[in-house]
Amino acid sequence: MSEVLPFKNYGNFRALLWMGAKFGDAALRAHIKTSPADALYTSPKIQNELITLCGKIIQRKIVENANSGSCFPVVADEATAISRTAHISPCVRYVGHDTSGVPIPKEYFVDFVPVYDLTGQALASTILNSLRGHGFDLNLLYGQEYDGAASMSGHLNGVEAFIRQTAPKALYVHCSAHALNLALLHACKLPSIRNCVGTVSSTCTLVRASPQRTNQMQDEVEDLTQEKINSVLSFCQTRWVESHDALQRFLELYVPIVQFLEYLEEDAASSDTTSKASQLLDAITKPEFVVSLQICSDLFSLTLPLCKFLQKIDCDLAQARDQVKNVIDVLFTKRASAETEFNKIFLNSLSLLKITNVEMALPSITGRQMQRSNLPSATPEEYYRRNVYLPLPAYFENQLRDRFDAHKKVVVGLNMLLPKFCASASITGIDDAVQFYLGDIPSANVIEAEFTLWVNKCCQIEEKNRPACALQALQICNRDFFPNIHSLLSILTTLPVSTSTLERTFSTLRRLKSYLQNHMNNDRLTGLALLRIHRELQVTSEQVLTELCKLPRKKNFLV
Repeated sequence: MSEVLPFKNYGNFRALLWMGAKFGDAALRAHIKTSPADALYTSPKIQNELITLCGKIIQRKIVENANSGSCFPVVADEATAISRTAHISPCVRYVGHDTSGVPIPKEYFVDFVPVYDLTGQALASTILNSLRGHGFDLNLLYGQEYDGAASMSGHLNGVEAFIRQTAPKALYVHCSAHALNLALLHACKLPSIRNCVGTVSSTCTLVRASPQRTNQMQDEVEDLTQEKINSVLSFCQTRWVESHDALQRFLELYVPIVQFLEYLEEDAASSDTTSKASQLLDAITKPEFVVSLQICSDLFSLTLPLCKFLQKIDCDLAQARDQVKNVIDVLFTKRASAETEFNKIFLNSLSLLKITNVEMALPSITGRQMQRSNLPSATPEEYYRRNVYLPLPAYFENQLRDRFDAHKKVVVGLNMLLPKFCASASITGIDDAVQFYLGDIPSANVIEAEFTLWVNKCCQIEEKNRPACALQALQICNRDFFPNIHSLLSILTTLPVSTSTLERTFSTLRRLKSYLQNHMNNDRLTGLALLRIHRELQVTSEQVLTELCKLPRKKNFLV
């Protein structure tokens, strides 16, 4: 081996080996210097074999842990890589234990599977074949969660319907984070809010379209504020929190944005840019836009904590339902005290308009208004309160009720097992859940007596300290003394809330299968993804060598 790193590019892997050999690893240095060319173990083929084996070792650990529990659900979705190949990504969720033996929910990515038929039946077959191929016990498949796409969630020809044919107890749950996002999107279809959000998105796109505009925007921010933030954020279709942040950031930088658009309107070299800047400047300085922006910010500030909460791994459906109910209650309270609540928003809007020298006024009103609300109003404050502020939370509240009603039906029986609620419950409250899982709980014939004992145990806990989530209830439920209750609580704990873990695997997919690696084979892709995502599942060199020794070592000779 040369004393210096080779000038020729042999790839990152070999470059790292040479660097390690040069700077301190004597054993590696000796191996590279003295081993024959056919025994270096640095070829692309052996690299792929080692990566694949590492992935299979991680997969085996996931399968063993999932099969050792009482149940697990599957979470899946499809994404397209840069190679224009669609991949489906099954993930599983089960109750594991931390180092001290406390039960905790865990979610694990299994693999990337290329798919070419996106019908519900084909996707369901792909998911089931993947789980079977890795050794998952499908008799323990007690749940499934996807987004709201028809091919995934359709009750006749969707993935969930075909999987229920193989695993009848696999209840379908719509991703709560997607449900919240859809509720917001539909609520924002109100004309004033729709126009406001569209204008914000167009303005952000204009600012971020070139480095020169971004730098000019940063200069405007530095001149007017002392904030560390110096640019707007774009709306993201998959990262829900970023949409909330983008709207809030726009409001914080409203004055610099106005001055930036004024600069573009006068000094932009392109006539198209000047025209766009002029149109957007006219749009964002209208009173209707400013009031709508303040209302959106007020609403989104309520949903931001909920959005983050629904993406937590240790969140269960009972907690999700409670948090959604909390938001609905606050929305109802805001509507009940609309005059007081909106007055704060209106005063903030007046302050912004004063800075930009725009007068608050009623929009033009005709006798027969078709494209926006036209309730009679004497003042601008009354107009915007009645036509913009009151409809938005009411519509959003209805959307939340409709989209999360299915979650309520899934957990209504299991929810009665939680110590917070079971003190006032009777055996009839869990009848539906018991009947549904009748063949799967250990001893159904004693469920009534066991439930009575469980209620008595929960009543002994001080009311304010009674667990309100499935995970905490599971920690105080003795599996030997309450086998049926423990099984039902385990099911409630494992039922997934959102597909956030799945969405993060797609971020890994885009990093791994890049422009330069777009023809990567699937085994290598899955192996690298498993190593990247599940760093806590350690793979030792002894494990890899043991598996490598089991492989047939056939040499490829050219005749």
